[in-house]
Amino acid sequence: MPRANIFTHKLGERFFEFHCERAEAGSFITVIEDVTIQKRALREIERIAHFDDLTNLPNRYQFQETLEEEMVQLRQRGFHAALLNIDLDRFKEVNDTLGHSIGDQLLSAVGARLAACVPRPHVVARLGGDEFCVLLRAGERLPDVDQLAANILTEMHRTFIVENHVINIGASIGMAAAPKDSETSGGLLKCSDLALYRSKTKGRGKAIWYSQEMQDALTRKRAIDTELRHAFLANELIVYYQPVVDSRTATIVSLEALLRWRHPTRGMISPGEFIPIAEETGMIIELGAWALRQACNDAKSWPSNVRVAVNISPRQFQQKDLAEMVAATLRESELEPDRLELEITETTLMVSDDVESKLREIEALGVRLSLDDFGTGYSSLGYLNRFPVKKVKIDRAFARQAIESPKTQAIISAISALAQDLSIDLVAEGVETDAQLAFMASKNIFLIQGYLYTRPRPIEELRPLLEYWRDAPRLVSAA
Repeated sequence: MPRANIFTHKLGERFFEFHCERAEAGSFITVIEDVTIQKRALREIERIAHFDDLTNLPNRYQFQETLEEEMVQLRQRGFHAALLNIDLDRFKEVNDTLGHSIGDQLLSAVGARLAACVPRPHVVARLGGDEFCVLLRAGERLPDVDQLAANILTEMHRTFIVENHVINIGASIGMAAAPKDSETSGGLLKCSDLALYRSKTKGRGKAIWYSQEMQDALTRKRAIDTELRHAFLANELIVYYQPVVDSRTATIVSLEALLRWRHPTRGMISPGEFIPIAEETGMIIELGAWALRQACNDAKSWPSNVRVAVNISPRQFQQKDLAEMVAATLRESELEPDRLELEITETTLMVSDDVESKLREIEALGVRLSLDDFGTGYSSLGYLNRFPVKKVKIDRAFARQAIESPKTQAIISAISALAQDLSIDLVAEGVETDAQLAFMASKNIFLIQGYLYTRPRPIEELRPLLEYWRDAPRLVSAA
């Protein structure tokens, strides 16, 4: 049978497909078929595959294809390119408070503003969620990237109006340059992502360039995470204690449990190095549970008037079964509940859901609650009124400034008066000198924690001091 020739022609808004076949005696048979629906369907499939539905910007798939092509041009012709990774600040709050429909409309508005900020032929794309990217395409010269980033931040901080809702968000930007930072598409994306992470941890609303130090920090973090998991299994973690002392009698009233890592080759590793990583990775849940068990077991053998205080991190506090875990630990150790204090920070109260119900569950166990590092952050007095807090610890920064700063002295006086009126125990942290001790006493603050008494130490060194601490610093007026 003769082979047909097929071609497509567009007439107006419609598409027609022509099938032409040679017939007998030199004649032709032509069949015309309206294929408009099929063509539009194919075009729509192509659009869906390459463009984001909400913003009509290129999607992740198309963006990665474009980026790969640009990197080839860059390598072949010695060009330069830059990538801006953009993440919206406080977008989750919009979804949580106003709903996903408003959130979707906000994303559409964000896409329009970004597209207006970036001149062609550069590319704006939505990678997913509230993450956008800008590719400054390869060329001999790049535009002023810092100025473009500043313009984007300004536009993202400008108020959005969505269905009569006034919405203020913002954005954080991570920037990377090729070939300086990477010559591959995957490498450039990773670099911009690391810079974005740094931008968000630095307080958001910033545009930060990638640096090798960020990669080094990530490598260190992964190494510490791996070693910490091994250390946990190898029993390299230990609990140190730092006393809270009643300066009037020079007696220990409680011991704060502090996690320490005794590395077999590097010695003692600072908690400031591994605790934030454990918090970020979620391992703090295992470590915190272990530290609580260890502290309760240790405290069981102490004099009955000495309590043990254990820090609860924000990640731990988010556990739904926190109260059940504490109750189980108390049962296993047979420690009286009122001899356990759980120390929480203002940050913990701010980032956790169902804060009040969790605190009430813990209080119902008979466990005491302590607010740590008071005086930092918002230091909301509402926390003292709303939550069942039995003890407040004044942040160590106040002890350092107490002698020289009249403002600090006034703040300490106000906190002390408030604690007395609310019948809340007050502890001064970070006391290191006799002058600081005397000042705290002048403000009726007698519970003291700090290097004036001792650094954190193993319980074996502190145990002889629990009954009577002969050489402990005490107030001159105390007999």
